[in-house]
Amino acid sequence: MSVNKSILEQIRKLQEYIFTAKANGKYAEAAEFIDELVAIKEKTGLDTYHDKVDRELLQRVITKSKDFSNLITLTQDRLEYYRRQDNRVEQIDLLITITGLCIQNASYPEAADYLERAGELLAAAKPEEITQYFDRRNTAASDERDEPQLSGDAIGAPVDDGIRLELIAQGSTARMTGEQFIELRKNEVKRLRQFIQG
Repeated sequence: MSVNKSILEQIRKLQEYIFTAKANGKYAEAAEFIDELVAIKEKTGLDTYHDKVDRELLQRVITKSKDFSNLITLTQDRLEYYRRQDNRVEQIDLLITITGLCIQNASYPEAADYLERAGELLAAAKPEEITQYFDRRNTAASDERDEPQLSGDAIGAPVDDGIRLELIAQGSTARMTGEQFIELRKNEVKRLRQFIQG
């Protein structure tokens, strides 16, 4: 995606401000910068999902909330986006992430449903197709080095109750093969299933 250079510079500066504010514990200030960043990205058609997740994580720290409903809603929306694209790799990661969030919210029947869907996709997954997908994604990322870093993983954000939100970030699978991805995610599904079943 081609974006005006001045817009890119605004995005980079805001990302620096966000990182610095979070590193200094100024979470409310960081949240305001994220709101500005999201507004700019939405106007230019850039992805804002990870920024919104980052914003919600900060909001939970600011308000000391224990409710994960907003994060669940954000991730459900993202899941639907990838479902329409028939992108099963991202769906698997997001289903596992939503499962963890539902567990944090003590919504165990809902967590079990999401986990079952993740297991079904994993059972049908083909390692060679996943490896090819990662190769295509990594190539595309390499070709866009002049673009701002849009992965949105919450660098500098406070640890949030140990939630495995790194599964949301694309970088978590950047160097995996299809076989590694399937094995790791099956282990994660097994672990979460055991937790739900007590």
